[in-house]
Amino acid sequence: TPAYPVGARRSGALGRRQLATHSPMGLFSTFGLTFSATGYAGVIKGLALFPLLLPAAHFAAYTFVTSPVSDSVLDALPVPVAKVPALVAFLLVALAAGSGLVAIVAINLLGGHYDNHTPRVLKGPALSEELPAVYRLQCAHNNSIECLAYVTPAFWMASAHELPPPLCAKLSLFLLAARVAYIAAYVVNEDFLRTAFFVCGIASIVELCVGSLFPETLTRYGYP
Repeated sequence: TPAYPVGARRSGALGRRQLATHSPMGLFSTFGLTFSATGYAGVIKGLALFPLLLPAAHFAAYTFVTSPVSDSVLDALPVPVAKVPALVAFLLVALAAGSGLVAIVAINLLGGHYDNHTPRVLKGPALSEELPAVYRLQCAHNNSIECLAYVTPAFWMASAHELPPPLCAKLSLFLLAARVAYIAAYVVNEDFLRTAFFVCGIASIVELCVGSLFPETLTRYGYP
């Protein structure tokens, strides 16, 4: 018995075709809300939809930060406001590591095999044919690791330039919520929602960075 799934050495392009064939479309995709494109019309639709997500994501961040809900969440946390970004940083690392571990366990339990000598082969495009949801979880894990590279300088800038602690805490929580929702949307194959949550997370990171460089932009949040 080979140590890798059947077809594990197939090309990446074939793997992507398999993913499209064997993964059921999400609910939003059935109504045409998807960034997947099979022709020029699909590309044009995607180019028209994506710019709408940018202001929507910033509006969502603003709505959360200025709502009483964010204050209630802060009050319910086990750490003081000043330490919330540190807590979120820890949880983002745990989310990235945990999603990868769950993917490994799922391959073991659902696929009936796991060879730690060739983990990249097992988690490659061929997994999209055998266990498409697990493959998407692995992809979400990869993106979660990449997200840490964005978050690290943003949190450092917010700390070094003394961003108001309540604002920094609320934007951090919004980022965490967006990343959790991103993974969930990825696993259930809702590519429109996945992209929307990804942009929401980026919006939070941008607000932290821009607010650190230009504090006057924070007045819309009610901070001097």
